[in-house]
Amino acid sequence: MKSKNMTSEAIKVRWRHRAFFWFLRVFIVRFVWRKYGYKPVKFSEKKAGIKPPYLVLAPHVAQLDPALLASGFRRQIYFVSNADLMHQGLVSKILRFTLSPIPKKKGIPDIVTVRNIAGIKNQGGVVGIFPSGNTTFTGRGDPFGVTTARLVKMLKIPVVFYSFGELFFCVPRFSDTGRRPEKGRVTGRVTRVMMPEEYAELTPEQIHEILVAELCPNYYVTQRKNMRPFKGENLAQYVERAVFWCPECGGFGMKSEGGLFGCPECGYQVRYNKYGFFEDCGRGVVYDNVADWYDAQVVFAEGKEYPQGSLVTADPDCSVFDYKENGDSRPVATGSLSFYTDRLELDYGKNEKIIFKLDDIEELIVIKRKFVLFYTKGGGVYRISGRANFGLCKYLVLFHALRTKKQ
Repeated sequence: MKSKNMTSEAIKVRWRHRAFFWFLRVFIVRFVWRKYGYKPVKFSEKKAGIKPPYLVLAPHVAQLDPALLASGFRRQIYFVSNADLMHQGLVSKILRFTLSPIPKKKGIPDIVTVRNIAGIKNQGGVVGIFPSGNTTFTGRGDPFGVTTARLVKMLKIPVVFYSFGELFFCVPRFSDTGRRPEKGRVTGRVTRVMMPEEYAELTPEQIHEILVAELCPNYYVTQRKNMRPFKGENLAQYVERAVFWCPECGGFGMKSEGGLFGCPECGYQVRYNKYGFFEDCGRGVVYDNVADWYDAQVVFAEGKEYPQGSLVTADPDCSVFDYKENGDSRPVATGSLSFYTDRLELDYGKNEKIIFKLDDIEELIVIKRKFVLFYTKGGGVYRISGRANFGLCKYLVLFHALRTKKQ
């Protein structure tokens, strides 16, 4: 069976990629400066004492990360990207022609991806990777496995580490609205260059420790020290995409409105302020930031006991899409999505439903701001979308909590 990862055809370093990259970089720098107050420090290969090929690694903070990172470099970068990006019809065809991103299924090792990366290296190109594979919802670099460290060990080329500064507070993943720093700008820059001789004698596990130290920042720790204000509208918008659990009543159904975030069942409420923290609205603050609140709901989900086959949570107006071998997606049905301890179930008509057994799901992840994507053991790839405030992370947390219990 052919991989749905796009294609096994080798990616070539081409002049047109370089030309479009230059055009995109100029446009992006102007756009993000005006919208978010973000400006990169240009990286100099000469000052760093390196030349291609090399590997660029960065934490995944925002959807625009590849463009923002690229704006700080003068050389074309071939980014490893979510294979879902190759399922967007005409957009995907344009991306393949102009930039040739290296597709990879999130959460699943892919030998084709490794071959493409090695191919770019052998052609003297630059490869960009966000090892976490997922934009952070919490303001903290998401953990990742030792796979990237093994890749570094195999490639034996310089590794360039990049930081986006306080970008998370400009474009938190859970929100559709951006913010700007009240004063100054947010700056992205290269923070370290690691040469092959520095890690030649290290094991992949030791290299992994270095990568985690460089690429898993906690933006709330830094922000708590500096308390830099960011201005914008509807600051609490769609926090429920990341935080779904009420710490007072234990319910799954948090809602945002303007700058407020709370539980419609018990009335517990907090305000999301211009520093990115939650503040008191009269009933105290249990968790003052998204990262700590997220961690607490993971602990709650893992400790909660549900009868076998029982309903855990549900959402109306959800749609399921099926990805095909040629990269196209097909709408399957729209209806009420229910998450049980043993299955995902979509009711879309009188006695009509689609059922996915949790045991048959190989991996479940969240992509972009609005979609849940999962891979089945039979090779199927499906996407779920819902309303604007669809609680994406609820399904992610519950799926992994139930899998952990079973294991």
